[in-house]
Amino acid sequence: MIVKSLFSDELRGTAIDVLFGSAFDKAMVKMNYYYRRGVDNYLEAAVNYMSLAMKEEAARMGIKLSSEDEGRMIERGGRMLEAFQRTPAFGLLRPKTGLVVIDESIGMYVQPDFYDGDSIYEVKSFNPAKTRYAYYQVRLFQLGYPDSEAVLVGFDGEALDPIIIRINKMDEEDRNGIVRDVAEFGSSNGIEGEPNRDILAKYSTGRG
Repeated sequence: MIVKSLFSDELRGTAIDVLFGSAFDKAMVKMNYYYRRGVDNYLEAAVNYMSLAMKEEAARMGIKLSSEDEGRMIERGGRMLEAFQRTPAFGLLRPKTGLVVIDESIGMYVQPDFYDGDSIYEVKSFNPAKTRYAYYQVRLFQLGYPDSEAVLVGFDGEALDPIIIRINKMDEEDRNGIVRDVAEFGSSNGIEGEPNRDILAKYSTGRG
């Protein structure tokens, strides 16, 4: 929510872009699961899963894909899944959604794509270096993992070579600034949070 509010100019992708990104994300998570379970031909299995996920997403979004469009998207997705194997996020599992609490009254959900106990990983289906929001999103996730560095992964143009951007732990100045952003957004737009969610971290703005 806060990312959409702050970076609406960057989040104007077409419905096809959204569909592809969602299907790729599901296939990427499934491929890591297949790999960890020792599934033979895990890459092929993940590409097949992406094809099914794409059909389901298209139906949900009311998009009618031509066979040519679907074929191009699956071909691109397969190349990206193959390239994903060359990133440090390959083989990791997605953590459960957790909650960051600010001033004991404002909550924000955080769920990076992957976590290995030391670093969090966020994977985009494009070149994240060309956006501002991807970096900011990672910083938001680091509120829930304050002792962790981060790795932002994406893919470069037509070659689809993996892009790996390493991000240091947040310093106090950055952390305080983002905590204030979240507090201001939460005060104006409502509060996220469920009592049964695991609380990952708590912060205070020092107000009141």
